[in-house]
Amino acid sequence: MWLARPKIVRVYLSRGLALVHPASGPIVELGLEPALEFKEVLTNLNPFIGAAFSMELHLSAAYCPAVEITYPVGVERFAEKEAFARSTCAMRQGVAPEELMIQLDPQLPEIAVPLLRIHWDTLRTWLQDNKLNLRSAKPLWTLAAGLSCVRGHAAIALTERDGVTLLGTADSGAPLRGLSLPLVQPEFADAQLNRMHQSLSLGRAETKHVKFADAASPGDVNVCSTWSSYWSIS
Repeated sequence: MWLARPKIVRVYLSRGLALVHPASGPIVELGLEPALEFKEVLTNLNPFIGAAFSMELHLSAAYCPAVEITYPVGVERFAEKEAFARSTCAMRQGVAPEELMIQLDPQLPEIAVPLLRIHWDTLRTWLQDNKLNLRSAKPLWTLAAGLSCVRGHAAIALTERDGVTLLGTADSGAPLRGLSLPLVQPEFADAQLNRMHQSLSLGRAETKHVKFADAASPGDVNVCSTWSSYWSIS
């Protein structure tokens, strides 16, 4: 007996743009108001979910930034690092620590991934209402960090419509460093990246620059099989 393959919808969300790749059919691109509430962003997806049973979600740097954490001496246990990272991210985002959820890799605790708890709760409710299971949820920059075109480069810079992320290491064997900054207007991307290179002490010449969903750059389907027509190398 053959078992039917699970129907999966893939979604990318940023402030101002949503991409929906249904279980069958082409990618749907939705232009949204950047200031739209997260609940309304999800509601706009409803007509395009189709007969999917589960969802893979990629979030932009504006929703899930990379935040570099420097731990004080004595903070060694994972629970302590998680609490310190949450406090640090909350301070930088101007919210209370209990308003944030934190994803922290035990093998790479120097980079935290915060997400507003209200966004997570809203997402869970929306998934239940649409009878969808969440297969995975992660920032797009984690996908960009594994691109084959990045190999051999000390760092990668990912520019999305609503944010820029820089990931890399200044010296071989040194811990990975990372930082995301919001991007209100595309013309400010280079200025933001210059600030980030200086902040992380990463050389621009050793950085691979990748853009996602850039209206001025044609997509290169050879960069990545996921969202293949939306990646471009600059």
